[in-house]
Amino acid sequence: MIKVSIPGKIHLIGEHSSVYGKGAILASINLYLHAKISKSEEKEISGLVQYDDAIKNMQSVIETKIREKFEIKKIPNYALEIDKTGIPIGSGLGTSASLSVAFTICLLKYLEVKYTQDDVFEIALEGERIFHGNPSGGDLAAVLNQGLTYFKKNPDGPNTAAPLSINQDLNFLLIDSGKSEEGTLEMVEKVRIKNQELRIAVKKIIDDQEKLTNELLQVLTNFDKNKLKKIITKAENNLEKLGVVGKTAKAIIRKIEELQGAAKISGAGGIKKGSGMILAFHRDINELIKFAKKERLQYYLIQIDKTS
Repeated sequence: MIKVSIPGKIHLIGEHSSVYGKGAILASINLYLHAKISKSEEKEISGLVQYDDAIKNMQSVIETKIREKFEIKKIPNYALEIDKTGIPIGSGLGTSASLSVAFTICLLKYLEVKYTQDDVFEIALEGERIFHGNPSGGDLAAVLNQGLTYFKKNPDGPNTAAPLSINQDLNFLLIDSGKSEEGTLEMVEKVRIKNQELRIAVKKIIDDQEKLTNELLQVLTNFDKNKLKKIITKAENNLEKLGVVGKTAKAIIRKIEELQGAAKISGAGGIKKGSGMILAFHRDINELIKFAKKERLQYYLIQIDKTS
């Protein structure tokens, strides 16, 4: 039996702007999706029955890509078991990327194929397209790098996926505003405006997010908590202008701001019900924990470790 554990991710900034070729900053987190693969008389996948059709399609495209890339005629039967208990599904934590990577690595190890991280990215991207249509690849880069990552999609050549070094430990609180009813693909399409006048307005917001991303790169190098807080607040304001943040998430974020903290959604968002995970920052993380407990909100303490 082969076991694999793949982390989820958060977007510090750039979740929608990255789709348009703008830079984004992401980080893997200490919440994991676990998978294991073993020999079987029939091919079977268990653990995510609510996504049966998508899982089968993902299985098909990943198997096809592996056969073509490594010139494998037939893939022997296997049983793949997915343990989703370690990471909330559908909350903006990149579970489709984690799942695609876990599936890919399990299958490559099962086939005893020698592979590189670039191979995994290329194959897993086919799987993630089943869930999100045309993903930027940023989520995949984040869970594969397992650290802090600057990502920029390049439609005409290789993407930029550069690990980032910071000289401070960053502590955030993830607060669950509720699962998005729409899903990532629907929220991305919501931002893709057809009307020319509105398209110009969206472009200005996307461009401003890129400026904030570049500012955040500097803040992470020369750590400044006040600037970090301002950037998070401005980034959230832009996401609200794009119309991807629902009432519940907005209410939580306003309360965090009243506590002298800052917060933003960390994912594609959602407006009908929940907006997924909220990334919250405060000089004293205990203030956020007390707030979450008082409001009876599910929360996760996330640390982004400094790297050498």
